[in-house]
Amino acid sequence: MENSVANRRHTKKQLVVAVAAIFTIAFVGLQAWLLDGSHATANCNTIPKATDELNDPYENRYTAHIGSGSVVQMKSTPRQRAVVHMGIHKTGSTTIQHLSKVYMQQLRQDGYEMPWVAKEEMNIGERETVYKTLRENQVNFASCFLPSDSDERKEFPCDSNLLLHGLDIANRNQNLFVSAETFSSIDAEGVVMLSSYLAHWEEITIVIYYRRLHEYLASLYNEILKARTFEDNADQWRWDTSIVDCVAEYVSGDSEWYPSYTTRLIERLETNFNSDNIVVMNYHDKSGGDMNELFFCNVMADATHTCDAVRSDRRRSQTVNLNSKVNLDYTDLAYGAKQAGLIEINSDEQMLRVAREIQVHHETLLMGVPFKRECLPVEVLEDLWDMTLQSEMLLFPGQDDNTIAEMRSDFDKAANTSLCKVDVQKALNEESWSLFFFTLNE
Repeated sequence: MENSVANRRHTKKQLVVAVAAIFTIAFVGLQAWLLDGSHATANCNTIPKATDELNDPYENRYTAHIGSGSVVQMKSTPRQRAVVHMGIHKTGSTTIQHLSKVYMQQLRQDGYEMPWVAKEEMNIGERETVYKTLRENQVNFASCFLPSDSDERKEFPCDSNLLLHGLDIANRNQNLFVSAETFSSIDAEGVVMLSSYLAHWEEITIVIYYRRLHEYLASLYNEILKARTFEDNADQWRWDTSIVDCVAEYVSGDSEWYPSYTTRLIERLETNFNSDNIVVMNYHDKSGGDMNELFFCNVMADATHTCDAVRSDRRRSQTVNLNSKVNLDYTDLAYGAKQAGLIEINSDEQMLRVAREIQVHHETLLMGVPFKRECLPVEVLEDLWDMTLQSEMLLFPGQDDNTIAEMRSDFDKAANTSLCKVDVQKALNEESWSLFFFTLNE
């Protein structure tokens, strides 16, 4: 038995070596690009500014919309296909990736394979220690198509072995499934390379989620800052930069986040992919049912075993929330008190302890009275609303007046809550908080 297993592993390794040799010869340009990584870097200043008019903003450019009032079943054809889920960030990608791991055997039954699974099966017992790597979030696959000097590629280096495993999937006439929100940072040259890579599959589906701009910015800001550490000097900017700063920068068109939003990503993809290849999922429209079920049952053509598994285990797909937001108010206030000399904090442990004490004091003795907040200037808010509305109508031109009115109501609420920062200075000037920190220091 052991010899049989060893022989199978040896045969598999021989296959991968052979496939690698074939595709190395056929795609010298791809390999050279991966090793060199010197292709052009995306520059926010070269992208149309927020105030620039988008081409034909009320034209429905995409033939396949999921969750836009009517559910579209992807065309079923008996040929190999590639499904690439690009996020974007903060649209439920972590849940989709988690479910793809849970149901990877069902995906395989449906003919869908993922490069990270193939790699692990080829390296049983070996541990990845060279660099930080993720599995079901196939960031080390996606980063191969990013500029070499991008922060994401530096944190999650390109693993060219994953690309080779993907090509082996094509060679065996199987479907490819890749999910990584890192794809949203792909630049124009990366799109060209991705198009060449995916040409090995006869049918290509690129899935991109849409979340309204004001919600996306608030959620992305929270995601980036919730992992901040007090002891790491490199994290200083995470303590000193507010949501107000980040949104104002985005509206001006100078933000690093600017190219990664859904509409901008689609513009780059359309230079090398047909609009028929692009499926836009509306994060806000629940009329078609559970979003995870829609993904595995409607977007992924002929994934019947996976679809049945997701539907039979709805509770798992509906309740899993692996990347939720956190309240930053209490750590903001703790940091402000430390900067003002009201309390001494020298470690992350102390920071978290003080933040918990602040939360208890606020929720119990102060009865959760809302903090005073510093919000965006009116002119910035109106520019942000125009951008939000324009993006909505570009992707979903059929939205009725009630939907737009609800959208505006939600925007106005966010303008006074999630798009604002706690006014630390005003809070610290209040007698109740001054006394609290004095007591906490004793």
